[in-house]
Amino acid sequence: MLNLNDFYLISKVNRLIVPFAAFFLGFLLAGGGSFIFLFFGLFTILLIYVSAASANDIFDYEIDSISNPSRPIPSKKITNKSAFLLSIIFVMVGLVIAFILSFMANKIIFFWLMLLEVFLGYAYSSILSKHFITANGTLGFSHGLIPFFASSFIFSTNSNDSVVVIGIGIWLILFLTYNLKDLKDVDGDVYYRKTLPILFGLENAKKLNYFLTLAVIPISLLIFLFANLSLLSLTGIILCSIFIVLLSNYIINAKSKKQYSLALNFYRVIIAFLFISFAF
Repeated sequence: MLNLNDFYLISKVNRLIVPFAAFFLGFLLAGGGSFIFLFFGLFTILLIYVSAASANDIFDYEIDSISNPSRPIPSKKITNKSAFLLSIIFVMVGLVIAFILSFMANKIIFFWLMLLEVFLGYAYSSILSKHFITANGTLGFSHGLIPFFASSFIFSTNSNDSVVVIGIGIWLILFLTYNLKDLKDVDGDVYYRKTLPILFGLENAKKLNYFLTLAVIPISLLIFLFANLSLLSLTGIILCSIFIVLLSNYIINAKSKKQYSLALNFYRVIIAFLFISFAF
């Protein structure tokens, strides 16, 4: 029987900080709006993400059996059938809320973007996660670009060039840096996926991730220039850049799975703050 900790493990809600930050960024850039819409928009993303996370655990059963045997499905605390049912319930509720919000805001595009979010979540788990390019590209959309644009559309009455520039920058940042998630799962990935650690070896992948993580700094500065952000935004970018440098050095010196997991969580927090800094 699942307890609260098991639900936390299968839902992976700690990973929501990046899509939540992207959605909140769109809200801030639009000048704010209804906090009811904000709450239920975030709640919709949570439901859809938990649905995708449950499906991911089903598709990753073999990998988790090797890399993360304590997770709920490999440890037999929940069956594949129960995880699938959980996934379907969450996605249906999420889409119903998304449709209601779209109807109330008279912006059906929000619903279609959430439907695309569902599709990418399941496509990622079943097919796209097998190769690092398609995996990172998909996560760049589902964790960054789609939540950001969905929020921008539902809260704003018009779009501008800066929103497009920031959206492209968000996707590029996540595309280049989400490789960090693969450092801790080498044992299982070697049989099923073509990640950077599998293709180039763990130590070489760490060195490559060192430079890819640092690439966030010039990308953020380009966003600042081309999106005409304020000096306050630049201050936030500089502060986040300092932590990105520290993170890059931590990655290069990390040796254990626990350290790789810590680096990944540290990364999520930094990127979330970086995204929010684009709003000021």
